[in-house]
Amino acid sequence: MRNHTMGLTLIELLTTLVIISVLALVSMPATDWIHSNRLKSTIRQLHSEVQLARTIAIKQQKLITVCGSIDGTTCTKQWHGGELLVFHDINVNREMDSNDELIRRVSLPSMDIYWKGSNRRYMRVRANGILIEWGKYTVCGNKSTDIALQLVYNRMGRGYSIPVDRASLNQQGLCQL
Repeated sequence: MRNHTMGLTLIELLTTLVIISVLALVSMPATDWIHSNRLKSTIRQLHSEVQLARTIAIKQQKLITVCGSIDGTTCTKQWHGGELLVFHDINVNREMDSNDELIRRVSLPSMDIYWKGSNRRYMRVRANGILIEWGKYTVCGNKSTDIALQLVYNRMGRGYSIPVDRASLNQQGLCQL
C-alpha cells in the first residue's frame, strides 16, 4: 500500500504564479483602455446632443436649450449619472417644465460631468445656430485615472475635445481626486 501525500511541486507552484502574473499585467492596461473609451464615448454623446440642438434650432427657427439635470427638470452645472435635456424653452424660464417642448432626454453614464459656460447652468442655441452661452463640458470619469476630457465649444457652436490633467482640474474644484 502506497502512502500518497497531497501537495504541489515547486514547478507547479511557479507555473501558477507566472500565469497569475501574466493575467494581472494584461488586465491592468485593459481597464485603462475601457475607462478611456468610456470617457470618449460620453464626450461623443454630449457633442452629438449639442449638434442635434443646433440642427433643430436652425431647421425649426427656435431657441433650443441644452442642460444637464439630476431630476429631469432642473438645470445644473454639475451632475453625476443624470440626464442631458434638450428642449424648446417656450416660456424662456431656462428650466424644463410642462409648458416646454422636450426634444430629447438622454441618460448619461454615472461619472462626474461639469458644465462651465458664460456663468450659466445651461447652453442655449439661437435659431441661426450660434450659441448664446458657450463654454466647456468636463467629463471626469473614474478617480483611478489622471486624465479627464473636456468638450470645448466656441460661439459658433463648433466643438472639440481635449485631454486635461485631473490635478489641474482639482485645483479649480473639479474632478475631485
